[in-house]
Parts: sequence; C-alpha cells; structure tokens
Amino acid sequence: MQKQKLSNKITLIIAIVAAACIGVIFLMADANMTKAISDSANDNMVTSLEAKIEIIDQYITNAENTLMLFSKSDELKAFLKDQSNKNLQEKAQQYTSTYYDGMENWEGIYLDTWDTVVVTHSNPSAVGLIMREGESAKKLQDDIMQFDGGVYNVGVLQSPASGQQVISMYAPIIDNGTPIGFVGGAILSKGLKELLDATKAVGMDNATYSIINVNNGVYIFDSDESLINTETSDKVVLDILDDVKNGASDGKLSYENESGEDYSAVYHMIRDRGWVLIVKDKDSEIFGKVQQSRYALGIACTMGLVMIVLFSTFVIRYEIKPLEIVTNEIKRLSNLDLKEDSRIDKYVTKKNEIGQIAETVKVLSGNFRGIIDTLNSCSASMLDSSRAMKNTSAELFESIENSAATTQELSASIINTNTAIDAMTGEVQKVSEMLTEIEQSVRIGNDTSSRLITIANEMSKTANDTLENNSQKIEETKKDIEKAIANLQTLEKINGMATQILDITRQTNLLSLNASIEAARAGEAGRGFSVVADEIGKLATDSSNTVVQIQTICEEANKSIASVHDCFKDIIVFMEKDVSSQFKNFSDMSDKYEKAVDEIKDAISSIDNMATEFVDSVSSITEQITHIGMASSDNAAGVDDIIEKNNSTTMTADEIINVADTNSNNAEQIQHIVEQFRM
Repeated sequence: MQKQKLSNKITLIIAIVAAACIGVIFLMADANMTKAISDSANDNMVTSLEAKIEIIDQYITNAENTLMLFSKSDELKAFLKDQSNKNLQEKAQQYTSTYYDGMENWEGIYLDTWDTVVVTHSNPSAVGLIMREGESAKKLQDDIMQFDGGVYNVGVLQSPASGQQVISMYAPIIDNGTPIGFVGGAILSKGLKELLDATKAVGMDNATYSIINVNNGVYIFDSDESLINTETSDKVVLDILDDVKNGASDGKLSYENESGEDYSAVYHMIRDRGWVLIVKDKDSEIFGKVQQSRYALGIACTMGLVMIVLFSTFVIRYEIKPLEIVTNEIKRLSNLDLKEDSRIDKYVTKKNEIGQIAETVKVLSGNFRGIIDTLNSCSASMLDSSRAMKNTSAELFESIENSAATTQELSASIINTNTAIDAMTGEVQKVSEMLTEIEQSVRIGNDTSSRLITIANEMSKTANDTLENNSQKIEETKKDIEKAIANLQTLEKINGMATQILDITRQTNLLSLNASIEAARAGEAGRGFSVVADEIGKLATDSSNTVVQIQTICEEANKSIASVHDCFKDIIVFMEKDVSSQFKNFSDMSDKYEKAVDEIKDAISSIDNMATEFVDSVSSITEQITHIGMASSDNAAGVDDIIEKNNSTTMTADEIINVADTNSNNAEQIQHIVEQFRM
C-alpha cells in the first residue's frame, strides 16, 4: 500500500508539472501562431486588393492601347481626308470589321467624323448615324482634345444599344495638328469582372469585392450583380467614400453586418479613374485557420500530456516494483527471520538505488547470521569458564588479605603521583603536537600566499590583455556588421529591376495586341500567329502579377534589414559600455586582491616567528617534567614487588569475580537472544 501511494504521488507530481509546462507551451505557441496567421490573413487581403487593382489597370490600359492603335490606321485617316471616295470608304469599313474580329469582349468599335457622324462601324447598319449634335457634340470634342491626342476614357456606363455595362472611350485622329475625326469603342465590363472574380486570396474563397464610382456612389462592379449600376446605401461603403473624399488613398476597417457577423474590409482609391475598390470577407473565414490551429494544438498538447502521464505511471510502477521484494526482506529482518531468500539476488547487481538497498539488506542479513552463529558457540564456552573462575576467586582472596593492608597507603600515594605526572606529560605532548601542526599550517599558508600573489599577477595581466583584445574585437565586429548591412541593402536593386520588368510586360502587352491586329489583317494565314500573340499577352499579364509580388517581398525584406541593423547597433553599444566596463572593474579588483595577499603573507610570517618561540618554551617544560617522572620512578622502585603482588592480586581477584558473574549473566542473555532468531 505504501509503495502504491508513493507511485501515485510521483505520477501526480509529474502530471501537474507536465500539465503546467504544456499549458505554458500551449499559450506561447497559440499567441505566436495567432499573430502569424492573423498577419498572414491581413497580408492576403491586401495582396488580393493589389492584384485586383493591377488587373483593372491592365485591362483598361490594354483596351485604351487597342483603341489607340485602331486610330493610327492609314486607311481610316485616308478616308477622313477624302470622305467622298467610295473605294477608301470600303477599305476603311473592311479594316474596321477585320480589326473588330480580332478583339475580345468589345461591344463595338467605330470611326466618326469630327462632326460625330458614324462613317465606319463594326456593325455596318450603324453607319450614317449622328452620335451627338450641338452643345453635346461640342463638349465631346473638348473632352477628347483634353487628353492631348490620347484616349478619353468616359468610364463605366450602361450601353444604350445592348443594355450591358461597358467602358466607353474615344481617341482623336489628327492631321497636321488638326482633328479630322475620332474613333470610339466600348469594351464589355463583364470580361474585367470575370478576371476579378478569378482572383481570390488564399484561404478567402468567399471574399467579396465592390468597385464604386466615388463621384456618384454607384456600383460599377459587385459580387452581387443585382447591385451593379445602383447607388449604394451600405453604411460601410458610405463611410469609405467619405474617407476617400477627405483624401484617404487606402485603409482597413472592421465592422458587423446586419446579422451581427464580424467582417473585415480593405479598400484602395484608383484616383485616375475616380473609382474605389473594396474587398470584404467574414472574420470567421479570414481567421478560421486560427481556431483550427488552436484546436489542433490543444488536442496535440492534451494527447502529449496523457501520453506523459501513462508512460510515467508505467515506468514508475515498473521501477518501484522491486521495492516490494526488498521491503519484504527488511520486514523479515525486523521479525528476526534470517532465512535466505533467493529472489533478492537478481536486484543486488543493479547499479541504481534499489540495487544498493538490496545489496545492503543481503549483506546485513548475512552478517546477522554470522553474528548469531558466533554468539551461539561462545555462550556455552562462557558458561563453563564462569564456573571455574568462581571456584578460583575464593582462594585468591585468602592470600590478598595478608598483604593488602600494609601496602595500600604507599601504593596509593605512588599511583597518584605517577598519574599526575602522566597527565601533565600527555597535555604537554598535545600542546607540542598542536604547535607542530600550527607551524606546518603557517608554512602551508606562506606557500599558498606566494602562489596567490602569482595568480593575482596573472589575473591582472589576463584582465588587461582581455580588455585590450575585447576592444579590438568590438571594432572589428562593428566594421563587419556595417559591411554586412551594406551588402544586404543591395536588395533595393531588385525592386528597381522589378519595376523595369513591369515596364517590359506593358510593352509586351502592346506588342501582343499589335501582333493580334496584324494576324487579323492576315486573315486565315495569320490565325496561328494570333494564338501565339494571345499566349504572349497572357504571359505578360502573369509576369506583371509576379513582379508586383516581388516588389512586396522586397519591401518586407528592406524593413527586416533595417530591424537587424538596429539590433546589431544595440549589441555593439552593450559590448562597448557593459562588457568592457566589467573587464576594467575585474582588472582593478585583481590589483586590490594582490595587495591583500601581500598583507596576509606578512601576517603569516609574524605568526610563524611567534610559533617558533612557543615551541622552544614547550620543549623546555617537557624536559623538566621528564626529570620529575624519573624521580618518581626511583621512589616507586622500592615498593615494586609489594605493589605488584598486592595490586595485581587484588585487581585480578576482583576482575575474576566480576568477569565470572558477568560472563554467566551474558551467556544466559546471549542464549536467550539466539533462541529468538529463526535460522
């Protein structure tokens, strides 16, 4: 039962300690994991927002470049110069139709005179229509020329022809500085929406987005298509529009929806288009991995604790089990049972505590058996000897009575004298021995102080050398750190190179579009080249996305380098101020230590001189006591025979009687003890 309680106590203590340690580990790991996952989720939302912004910019830029290339056509310009030439009109219309066939996600494309009369159109039935008149036409002309011959992007609107949402844009055709016409087109916004829908952040599959016209608060795009072209009434969106109008470019906010669910949103203002892009998602999805990881970590910690407790219980009980046999053997000894038990032999050879206890118990049991055997054999002999000694003691007392009275006084006087002399001699010898030991200790102390002085000198020299070397090492380390930080800062070049790659991808997109146009002109023979041009355009878009990610990584790396630089500065300051200061203090203490040892050496030398003088005095006293002892021995010589006879006989007789009685009693007691043991 006692063994069981001990194992349970040990197991309980291990369980409590393990639970406390695992609890601390769980809390630390949970805090670090939660922060890391939360930061990653926020970064994913921002990355998704930036990717959508890049897609919007690329999509509209490509559309503008497509329209601009269309406006550069020689066929169109030639017809505008000679609008009465039917042949040139046919070529211009053929070029418009062919060019439109090579375009994707466009509602239509057309050529207008400067008076807004349609002269070519991807839908030939629209030729001859007048787009605008009067002040409306004049405003359109002014808006087109506002962009210095570039593309005038009207923005997203609902097409009056198809009812679809389109991005309408215009580009002028100028001859010798004078506008002679313009081209127009409308690209379907659904193509842009498909690209935006396909761009999702990792772990946020249900995230939604909205693109709002900042000027009128109308939804341009939204994951809920029923909201498109409607004015927003969402309080969160209205708050974001207020922030943007007050000068904010981007931001992040958290809120609750009407159902009480927690949401997070990030937004960015696209100022050159007057749009704001908003990405939203539930916190339960954004931070869902936090809960999953917390549950997994909790389960792992619980299982680890259970395994530790089970394993500890098994090991403790297995290791304590041999104590049962050893305990039984000890109980048998307490009951005076000396029979041998072979079960304990297998634990005697073990090197642990149980093996030592088993070996001790086995040896103790064997010793007890040997003692009992010896006592048993001696008790019989003692009984016989005690009887013979009692018979002899009577005869001794008769001879002692005749001489004891005459020698008692003289013997007592001599004994007292000799006892006093012996006591004095012994004390003097002790004093002499103590002085000898003191003298040896003084010599050892003197030698030790000399060694301490040598060590103190070495310590002082070592401290000074270390202080000097430490200062040199700090300077060298400081230079190496500055050189390493300078080398790490070359990462900024990668960011510049990434910007160059981004420019190259835009040019590649333009080349891809030109190739598509030329392939369209070539007709059936250029169809294969058109496929290659499309693939090059997609590759340029993918490269653009990758470059944006590289720029983000470079920014984070530059921040990390700055943080490392600050940490190394703190380390150098600590080494210069604290470490060097401690070595200087150590050097000063070594000098003080050397002076103290010199003082100790002088004190030891003084003690050595006094001890030598005291030894000489004790030697003189010892010689005098020796003379007194010799005189006492001479006085005792005359009564040696009487003393030897009387004292020896008296003491022998008394001892014999006492021993005889004692032996008799002891023999009986030993016999009684032996009978209690079970052999």
